[in-house]
Amino acid sequence: MPLVYTGPADRIRARGISCTRMKRGQAARSGMTREFFELIVERTLEELRAGRREAAAGIDNLLLVVEDSAAPEHDHCGECLLGLYEGTALPDRGTDYVWALPDRISIFMKAHLALGLDREGTAEEIRKTVLHEIAHYLGIEEPRLHEIGWG
Repeated sequence: MPLVYTGPADRIRARGISCTRMKRGQAARSGMTREFFELIVERTLEELRAGRREAAAGIDNLLLVVEDSAAPEHDHCGECLLGLYEGTALPDRGTDYVWALPDRISIFMKAHLALGLDREGTAEEIRKTVLHEIAHYLGIEEPRLHEIGWG
């Protein structure tokens, strides 16, 4: 069971998909276990640490978890939300940002599997979602994320 922080967040930012893109019933196509899903998340974080040391060095007080699905209040259509960042982005933190509980990034497994992609496609979507949510943590907004292909 992951550590859960349900306190208030200054900003909630998410990466989701249009419900019309969902391909329900094809989740088994990727053949992905939870362990492999979590391994892809871990590898993405390692990749970030290795390739973007300056960005990774700024990460502090952040919890990243893999969940099965988003809570209904965040995902209005059910399994459309791929990831969610809850917290105060780094550029928005002031001198009064002390003793704060960790910001939280949730990556939702069922939504990724519901895309109906093969194993490689699912892995790429997981990677893109992790980077998208970390970008929100770093203060990068949606328009810029779409420009760089992480939208």
